[in-house]
Amino acid sequence: MEDRKHRGRTGRSSGGRAAKQAKRSTPLTKGVPYITRKVPVYEILDEEGLSLIENNAETILQEIGVEFRGDAEALQMWKTAGADIDGERVRIPKGLCKKLI
Repeated sequence: MEDRKHRGRTGRSSGGRAAKQAKRSTPLTKGVPYITRKVPVYEILDEEGLSLIENNAETILQEIGVEFRGDAEALQMWKTAGADIDGERVRIPKGLCKKLI
């Protein structure tokens, strides 16, 4: 009779019940480690540049405005807030956007 310990296995050898449970409980993938930022923070605009952009944006909103097509509720809200309404075009006076934000 052949000894069971020394017999070569030809079939599956997935382990017992505990091994199968351990295999199911381990995550399939490991989490990605956090990325450390090595690039320094740059100040793209100084205060003067930001002020220039805000001023130009307010000029565009006041002189050209924004159209709200088919949105009577939005038009009414802008009118209540103090904007000038001309049909579906809303012209927003300088300072109103900052005040609303």
